[in-house]
Amino acid sequence: MGSLPGGESILAVRTVRVELTTCPSIDLPGPDEVLRLELHHGGHELGVVPLHHLPDVDSGDGDAVVQRWLREEELPRVVPRYVKSKAWRDPRLARSLVSFASERRSLAFFWDLLHTPPRLWRSRLGAYLGVRADAVLRLRHGTDGTGGHDGAPAPAPAPTVWDRARWECLFDQPDPWGYTSPYEQRKYEHTLALLPAQPIKRALELACAEGHFTKLLAPRAGKLVAADIAQQALDRARQRCAAYPHVRYVQLDLRTDPVPGLFDLIVCSEILYYVGNRFGLAAVARKLADALKPGGHLLMAHANAVVDDASSTGFEWAVGFGAKVIGETFAGVPSLEFLRELRTPVYRVQLFRRRARPVRGRQVPREVIEAATADLGGLAASLDFGGCAISRSETAYTWTTRQLPILMYHRIADHGPEALAPYRVSPESFESQLAYLRRHGYTTITLGRWIAALRSGEGRVPGRTVVLTFDDAYRDFVTVAWPLMRRYGFRATVCVVADHVGGRAEWDRAYGEPAELASWDELRQLGGEGIEFGSHSGSHPFLTRMDLSAAMAEGRRSRDRLERELGRPIVTMSYPFGDHNLFVRRAMAACGYAGAVTTTPGLSRLGDNPMALPRQIVLRDDDLDSFVAKLGAPERATWDRRLRFRYDRWVGTNLL
Repeated sequence: MGSLPGGESILAVRTVRVELTTCPSIDLPGPDEVLRLELHHGGHELGVVPLHHLPDVDSGDGDAVVQRWLREEELPRVVPRYVKSKAWRDPRLARSLVSFASERRSLAFFWDLLHTPPRLWRSRLGAYLGVRADAVLRLRHGTDGTGGHDGAPAPAPAPTVWDRARWECLFDQPDPWGYTSPYEQRKYEHTLALLPAQPIKRALELACAEGHFTKLLAPRAGKLVAADIAQQALDRARQRCAAYPHVRYVQLDLRTDPVPGLFDLIVCSEILYYVGNRFGLAAVARKLADALKPGGHLLMAHANAVVDDASSTGFEWAVGFGAKVIGETFAGVPSLEFLRELRTPVYRVQLFRRRARPVRGRQVPREVIEAATADLGGLAASLDFGGCAISRSETAYTWTTRQLPILMYHRIADHGPEALAPYRVSPESFESQLAYLRRHGYTTITLGRWIAALRSGEGRVPGRTVVLTFDDAYRDFVTVAWPLMRRYGFRATVCVVADHVGGRAEWDRAYGEPAELASWDELRQLGGEGIEFGSHSGSHPFLTRMDLSAAMAEGRRSRDRLERELGRPIVTMSYPFGDHNLFVRRAMAACGYAGAVTTTPGLSRLGDNPMALPRQIVLRDDDLDSFVAKLGAPERATWDRRLRFRYDRWVGTNLL
């Protein structure tokens, strides 16, 4: 060994021939040398790869690190190239490939292409057909899939038309629908937001119930008629709105009684489910249109129901239709013009106007507004997020994930330094993304679970699957993101900067006041609720700008502290700033990490280097279409991917 004039050392080069069929033990290079490995198989050279010194790695661990590095970094690069160009000249290699393809286990592989292994053919096919039959019944009848003859799902009864006696019985107790809940109050706000701007001389509120919305509407109207079928409800509404003498109270059955006069505004919310079938709904639509003055407005708010569209979020109520069908029915009335529709994941607010001249043909709203909802409270139990109970069962038999989207988030917040705004996703957008995932049958797995699948050679998981990762462990994950994720039934992997837990994101200080980070107690609580943790280094440096020993110290210090404080193994890592290279990956593997994620865009798939997995970053400006595009499409089994899986597994079995 010598040195150059600038003081740079000259490293000695040691060359070692490695015959992969013998799985040799390899001595690690010393601090002053580079190990040059000549990889051979059956007398043929596969390629030459260098290996530099790994600081503070003893010989026992070092051999495992080298074997892993060869398997994950080098063999996926050199072996396919060799097989493509030389396998036809290598009889032994060709025989091994043919022998592997003809093994009995390949029969299971071929059946797996059809998603039905031979030993499970009858049971799996029967279960699959059973799920399909259950899905059809639920879509047609809106049942929960229980209570039928001999275990078969029982169809729900036809929607019941409630009479006055039943409504009076409902209002025996005050506040039967929870009118003061955050959910109802938020819906009232959205309804008022769509009120027309012009003065309202005469208004009618149908199904006013106990007057909670009447009290909000009364100051907006010159005269207001509050109507309801239940006298007990009207009595409570009169007491609640005693300060508004211009409100008149009328007992009215919307199905049978005439509308008392002509109005500039009619408000009709959460009642049209109970008018009977769709013919009854169409009759009520015409009646209300005729009760509007020319230019008058009709304002409605109704919940989404699964019976309308099983692929969308909705309530599993025994009704004949929901907000979607109600809106379409009123849009088909020639004398009504569909002005606006405010849509949330669980209800719609719709505004119509009486035309001067009738126009034939069904219409769509001229303006659609997307909005979020408040806490559903007790209603959440009756909410079906896009028929997921059906979709998830079906996807276990029909879909498998081989191209996994690993989504990367930072903050779920509205405020912060302007320079970092692209990396903040608003809570409303985040919830709409979660709703989409739930609606379309996605489940979440942890990053560690996917890395284990890659390392086992399986490289797939059943169903539509996604990994959610959050870098830096900001405190808004605890206060904003995690409550939303729990509501939708999702998990995540949070990558923690160990030296700054409980402090602030000092690496962002150049852009403004850094955001607050979660504390150790908060992280421990998250761990107890199902969150997986990974390392995001000790101090959030650029690892490629450090020497190898300093980078390894970062990786070890972070992993040791996280395991000590959180009481669980830490096997995954996210490179700070996505900064990595061959030496950093090798160093982090030597620190004991089983896998790591980068900021390189793309979907993860079988054959990926576990220490350099791609991720799809989710940004503030991503609309729902952009978000969906980043998920890719879950695949049905294909011959080429399954053959690649078998080939990669053969490489691991026969070459290492």
